[in-house]
Amino acid sequence: MRGDQVALKSETGKYLALCHNCWVGGAYPDSAFVYVDTFINNYQALWTPFWIGNGNWGLQGSNGKYLARCGDCVPNAAYLDLAFVHSINPVT
Repeated sequence: MRGDQVALKSETGKYLALCHNCWVGGAYPDSAFVYVDTFINNYQALWTPFWIGNGNWGLQGSNGKYLARCGDCVPNAAYLDLAFVHSINPVT
C-alpha cells in the first residue's frame, strides 16, 4: 500500500529532506537531513510512505529510493549511523 506524500517536521521547525552530494566521500550520493524551511514547492522534502507490515513503514524519497540507516558510510563522521536514501527495497 502506498500513501500520499508526507512532510516530516522536526521540533526545530525544519523538515527532513533528501540532500544530493552533501557528504564528501559518502558511500551513496543521497542522504537525508533536517534542513529545509518548508515542504511547499520542495519535492526533496516530500516522502511517500510505504506500508511494510508488522507496524513498519518505509519512506520513499524523490529519487525513488528508500530512506535507510547506513553504518560507517562517511569517513570521519561524528556519528557512525547516518541516514541515506539509497535502498531499492523498502523492506531491507
